[in-house]
Amino acid sequence: MTSAKKIILDTNFVLIPAQLNVDIFEEITKTIPGQPGLFILDKSIKELQKIAEEQKGALKRQVKLTLELIQAKNVNIIPTEGDESVDNLLVEYAKQGYTIATQDKELKQRIGTNIIVLRQKKKIELK
Repeated sequence: MTSAKKIILDTNFVLIPAQLNVDIFEEITKTIPGQPGLFILDKSIKELQKIAEEQKGALKRQVKLTLELIQAKNVNIIPTEGDESVDNLLVEYAKQGYTIATQDKELKQRIGTNIIVLRQKKKIELK
């Protein structure tokens, strides 16, 4: 029996429900067998909080909704240290066996496989 996948959600990925009205949490559960563990880096949370403080209008509302969803869905927050970028940290976690959920084209190329993406603005795909 294999252990459940550990999935780290990139900042741009957790914004999908608020921006595109796609329930990424349900889609991940349907796509990934078992009970995948969902994680987010503390630096991603800080990025979202900064956007919520500095932006106005639709983006501010989307980010606030996203932060509420992260809490409601019990997404585990991974504490980080140092000033390493979120993308570099995600690449390192991918090397440790985590699946990375992202829409970032450059990050997808750096990681290669074991990533989750949104296709056609409606369905989740594991690559």
